[in-house]
Amino acid sequence: MENLVERAYILETAATLTPASFPSELIGIESKPAFVPSSETLTLAQARQLGIAEIEKNYLKDALTRNKGKIGESAKASGISSRQFNKLMNKYGIKKEEFKKL
Repeated sequence: MENLVERAYILETAATLTPASFPSELIGIESKPAFVPSSETLTLAQARQLGIAEIEKNYLKDALTRNKGKIGESAKASGISSRQFNKLMNKYGIKKEEFKKL
């Protein structure tokens, strides 16, 4: 355990160690790859927009999970304002109450 913490400390570029600083196998965090359906009707720009939306949604959920549903802390860790974080949560239909229990 000491070696894992030391390794995370050495490799981490942020001021604070987070669950993302450790190997995912250790803490059971699985990265969620963005999935964009392939379709003949989608243009590259549309596929790109869908991919970005999926990444944003997963990022917000991960931030809220790490911060137990606290919007202010999640926004700060994300490098955006609480207002912008709330706006994105509304855009994707994410409710903070879902993350307070975790």
